[in-house]
Amino acid sequence: MNQNQIDELTKINKYLINDFLNNDKDELINEFNQFIKEYYITKSNTGANDLSKGDDDDDEYGIVYVTGDKYYWLTILSIKYIRHNLKDNIPIELFMPYYDIKDELICNTINSIYGNIKCSFFSNYISKTMIDNFDKGYQYKSLALLLTRFKNSLYLDSDNFLIIKPKKLFNSEIFNRNGLILWPDFWKRSTHPNFYKFTNLIKNNKKNSIIDYPSVESGQILINKSNHIKTLILSYYYNFYGPSHYYPIFNQGFPGEGDKETLFLSSKIIDENVYLIKNSRTKILGYQEQITNKFFGQCILQKNPENLNEFAFLHCNYPKLFLLNDNEINLINSNNKNDKIELNNNLNDDKNLNFKNEINNSLNRRNLRIFRNAKSEINSENSNSKNINQSIDIDIELKIWENFKLILNEDFVNYKDNFQFLKIYNNDYVNKKIDKKINFLLSNKY
Repeated sequence: MNQNQIDELTKINKYLINDFLNNDKDELINEFNQFIKEYYITKSNTGANDLSKGDDDDDEYGIVYVTGDKYYWLTILSIKYIRHNLKDNIPIELFMPYYDIKDELICNTINSIYGNIKCSFFSNYISKTMIDNFDKGYQYKSLALLLTRFKNSLYLDSDNFLIIKPKKLFNSEIFNRNGLILWPDFWKRSTHPNFYKFTNLIKNNKKNSIIDYPSVESGQILINKSNHIKTLILSYYYNFYGPSHYYPIFNQGFPGEGDKETLFLSSKIIDENVYLIKNSRTKILGYQEQITNKFFGQCILQKNPENLNEFAFLHCNYPKLFLLNDNEINLINSNNKNDKIELNNNLNDDKNLNFKNEINNSLNRRNLRIFRNAKSEINSENSNSKNINQSIDIDIELKIWENFKLILNEDFVNYKDNFQFLKIYNNDYVNKKIDKKINFLLSNKY
C-alpha cells in the first residue's frame, strides 16, 4: 500500500465512523428497520412478509442461511440434522439472491417438510445492480444478518452442521455479555499493518489486542443485531468492496481470504463487544490414508465457547457433502451402455464410498471412514489424532448418511423430479451407494 492509498482509505474511514455511523445506536436501528419495512413492501414480489411481521417470540432467536442452486442440497442436510437429530424446531430464515418463482417453490417446499422456515430474497431489499456486484457468495453474510427478522441470529454456512442445541449458544453468559461470538481459524492473523493505521486502531491502542487473536473462521456467527447494528453496517461495506479493496488488506493472500475478518475488525473499529475464542486450538477432522499415512482434512470442529470440552459445529467445507462426484454425474447422464457398466462397477470400487473423491484420486483409498480422526492442528505431523467418537460422542458420519437416505426416500420422495438439484439423485445407483455406505459404517464401528 502506498501513501496515497492510505490517505484515501483514512478519509473513507473517517466519513464512515464520524458521519454515517455517529448516530445513537437505538435511533440507527429504528431508522434502519423502518427503511427496510417500507422498501420491502414497495418492492416485494411476494407480499409484505417483512421483518416487522410475525410472532415476537419467533423473531427473538433464529438460524440464518444464505442458499440457492446446488447449495440447496447442503442447506437441507444441515436443516435435517437440526430437525431430526437435535429435534429442535428453532425458527430458520433462508436468504436467496434473486426472487424467482422456482426458488420460492423450493423454499416453501423445504418449509412444508421441516416447518418454521421463512423465505427471503435479497432482491426484495436491494437493487439487482447491487446484488450483481457480489461475485462471491460469502459477501452476502453480513447483508443477511442485517436484513434478517431475528433479533439474535446464528448464521450457518450451508455446509455447516450445528451439533448441539442452539439454546446452549443463545442462552450462554458469554453471548449475553458480548452480543457477538466468532470462532477461530487455524492460522494467525495476517491483516496488513497499515489497516490499523488508517482506522486509528494504533492511536486508540487497540492494535496489540487485535493481533493477539487468531484469524476468524466465519462458517458460523452468533450476533445480537440491536447491539451490533453499526458493526454489521460497517462489515457490509467491507464486504461490498471486499474483493476489490479490503479482502487483500485483511488477509494479504493467506489461506481463507474473504469475508472472514470483516465482523471482527468492524466491531473493534466501532468499539462494540466481540468474543473470539482464543488459546484453544481449532480441530480438523478427516482420515489417515492407509498407504501413505498422510492426513486428509475434511471438516472443522468448532467448540462451545461456554464449554471448551464440548463441540458445537462440524463445518464440512472440503470436499462438500455432495453424494456424487463429477465423473459419476457424467456417467449417470450418459446414454452410452459402457458408461452404465462403468457406473455399476463404481459400486464395487471402495474409493467411491467417499462423499466426493477429489483428493489424491490415484491413491487406493480402501474402506475408509471419511471422518475418522480429529487433529488439533492443521498440517502438523506431530499433532495428536483423536478418534472422532472421543471428540463428539456420536457417529456423525453414519447419521449424515442415514439422513441422505431419509431426505431422498421420505422427506423429498414426492419432489425428486420437481427440482433440478434433486433430479440427479433420483436413480437406483444413488440408493445402492447410500445403502452400501450405511452398511459399511454399521459394520465398521470404532
